[in-house]
Amino acid sequence: MMILDTVLVNPSNDKYHFGPTDTALLAKIHVITRDSQQYTMSPLLYVKNNMIYRVADTLYAQNLAVRLGSVMNNKKIELLTKESTDMVPFVSLKVYMFPQINLVWIGVIIMMTGFVMSIVNRRKSLIRKQPEPLS
Repeated sequence: MMILDTVLVNPSNDKYHFGPTDTALLAKIHVITRDSQQYTMSPLLYVKNNMIYRVADTLYAQNLAVRLGSVMNNKKIELLTKESTDMVPFVSLKVYMFPQINLVWIGVIIMMTGFVMSIVNRRKSLIRKQPEPLS
């Protein structure tokens, strides 16, 4: 069940900051699931530089996405909903800090320097060993 609590005009909070020439609508939607869990969703519709932008809000626990469609002349708001099993949450990546990783990088730099030096040495020795042309 979805309950439309409020619709804020030009919200100003930590996430959104709109200028005096912008128009924005932020809907606060209360979602109650079959197992009585409660969630809050906040889709956004705004007009900036004469372009309409719709920011959907996704509830991954219920595979539900909601966005504001359009605003009618009689002050009615169209809510667009999508339920899909293809929604994938953000991919998380664990980064481990290895205290001795700098030693590995120093070893790589020393190995690359030795490799370049061996190439230069090999080219010099090949140039010295070339036979002189007969005149």
